[in-house]
Amino acid sequence: PPDYNNARKAHPSLPQPLHLRVSFVDRDDRTSSLRLEQGNPPLNIPTRESRQSTFCTKGKPLLFHLFADDITTRDRSDVTIYYDECGMLTFTGCLEGSSSYCSTRLAVSKLLCLGARAKVTC
Repeated sequence: PPDYNNARKAHPSLPQPLHLRVSFVDRDDRTSSLRLEQGNPPLNIPTRESRQSTFCTKGKPLLFHLFADDITTRDRSDVTIYYDECGMLTFTGCLEGSSSYCSTRLAVSKLLCLGARAKVTC
């Protein structure tokens, strides 16, 4: 989901932490300054390790994990492929409006054979 608290965060192009100094001058030419430091909290974005702990059980590794970052919205979209606890090959896309798709090993083998016959490569 998008991060709706961006109003409270410094733009990603600014240094972190962001150091500011605000100076005040009164009518009598007396000066006072206030030093501020603003730091963005760490982004809560999925990683291969977090997906491994979320989706994979019984020590089964992820078969594939791919992500793309959008630095303007601070969002990460990712796709994960793994075998679930029932042995189903599962494709999980964490993109807007996406969901999980499951397939048996037999169905994947058929797809690979069809692709090989059609000489389709990735």
